[in-house]
Amino acid sequence: MGKPHIQIMLPLFYQHFLKHRLAEDQVIFLQLLVHTLQCQQHLCIQRLAEALPLTIKTDSRRKAIQRFLLLPQLNIWRLWLPLLALIINRFADNPHRLILAFDRTNWYKYNLLMVALIWQKRAIPIYWRLLNHDGNSSLAERRSVLRPVFRFFRSKSIVVLGDREFGSVDFARWL
Repeated sequence: MGKPHIQIMLPLFYQHFLKHRLAEDQVIFLQLLVHTLQCQQHLCIQRLAEALPLTIKTDSRRKAIQRFLLLPQLNIWRLWLPLLALIINRFADNPHRLILAFDRTNWYKYNLLMVALIWQKRAIPIYWRLLNHDGNSSLAERRSVLRPVFRFFRSKSIVVLGDREFGSVDFARWL
């Protein structure tokens, strides 16, 4: 059986980037998965497995998706942040200055602290942390989310925006 025919849904620079970080079969599987996600517009693994265009049983497709998502290459440090840095360097008007939005929000039953890149009137998630409590974040939690981002983008000038929750003197001094 040959390779499945799919319409490439990823921009060429994504494909080039991924080919240097994933094996060929992993790139093909990712393209199939992205295509299926775009068609289904649903994140339930079982529904994705049912719709994934492979000639294996649904349960095998579900296990394949789960195994794929657990690949060590698919982590924020090896894939997401380097890809984001490539996008910034290639497409940003001023790739040396980043504007970051820092926010805490309740997402379903989760309390989420996150930092996002503000770019072309959009907020692109960079890094986040689930808090194990309700309410505001502590200074230590804020540092734990921002430090890795600052380290990764250490060659950039960074502006951090936040709402009144982050208006403490100690946090301002730390920044």
